[in-house]
Order: sequence, then structure tokens, then C-alpha cells
Amino acid sequence: MFECIGTRVEGVYTKIVDGYWSLEGLENLRPGDILTWWKQRPNGTFYIDHVGIYMGQLNGNPAVICTARGTPTAIGIITGFKRWYGLHFYNAQRILPEGSWTPGKVIPGHEDRGPVIPDRYVLPPQKPIVMPNTQNSQEQ
Repeated sequence: MFECIGTRVEGVYTKIVDGYWSLEGLENLRPGDILTWWKQRPNGTFYIDHVGIYMGQLNGNPAVICTARGTPTAIGIITGFKRWYGLHFYNAQRILPEGSWTPGKVIPGHEDRGPVIPDRYVLPPQKPIVMPNTQNSQEQ
């Protein structure tokens, strides 16, 4: 369906839980893994609509950093993967080489203090944002 870089992370999948689509197997992810979600155009073709980077655990929940809906200059953190995020999940890819992330590894001169990015951070646009013509993008 889509060509991806890296290697697929096995064991991350969608499942209906309590009547809602959910994303399962998040314990198989490592910080730096890339997650993608799909959408469907009116003509029936599919495309990758949303991309995020797995950050690890945040307050005991798996956390993905990505852009925020409707605000192209905003970064948000997702910690819940039900409904849309479960239904539209496409793939998790590992792009970092083995050994680039080792839980508990001590790096001299570095202390892990957890995420430093707030739950939502919005940068003011430096230039006008030109959104794509949705009519043309649906025909592609």
C-alpha cells in the first residue's frame, strides 16, 4: 500500500476494545519509532494523513509527539489511542539502528529528566500558511 523506511515494528496492531477501535501492542515500541495513520479520499484511494514519533512513557502512558489538528505550527502529545487513532493506524516503523536506545543505559554527563516539551506548544507563523487546495489533492 505505502512504501516505508526502516523496519516494521511487529506486534503493534488495531483491535476493537469495549466497542471502540484501539491501538494495542504499544509496549513493543521504542522511543524514536515512527507511527503513521491513514485516511481515504472520496475516490477511494488511501494516503498517509498523520505521522508521529513515539517518545516513551509520559505519566505512565505511551506518548507520541506530532502536529496538532487544525494548527500546522503546533506540536501536541497523544497519550490515548482509541477511536480514530485505533481505526486509522497504518504502521509503526523503527528507523533508528539497534543500540541507539537502551533503557537504563547511563550516558556520562547526561541525566534523563523526562520530556521537556509541554503538552501543547504553538509557534506563531512566521509567514502566511498556504494550505493545499483540497479539491486538487483529492484527485491525486
